[in-house]
Amino acid sequence: ARRAGLAIVPSGGRTGLSAGAVAARGELVLVLDRLNGIEDFSPVDRTVRCGAGVITAELQAFAEDHGLFYPVDFASA
Repeated sequence: ARRAGLAIVPSGGRTGLSAGAVAARGELVLVLDRLNGIEDFSPVDRTVRCGAGVITAELQAFAEDHGLFYPVDFASA
């Protein structure tokens, strides 16, 4: 991409809700939807490490299963 002078647009869960993965000017879309696992959870710190392809609804369900609440984040939905 660098040699070709292309910008890279990362694409996570590809739900299309935030229109963030649109290649409007011929950019290269880097599809990350297969990075959809929840990798680590710390109940003490209340932190989750997950892949870029995890969609918000899945993360919310995971949080609820652990007695937590993950609010809607429109910037990443």
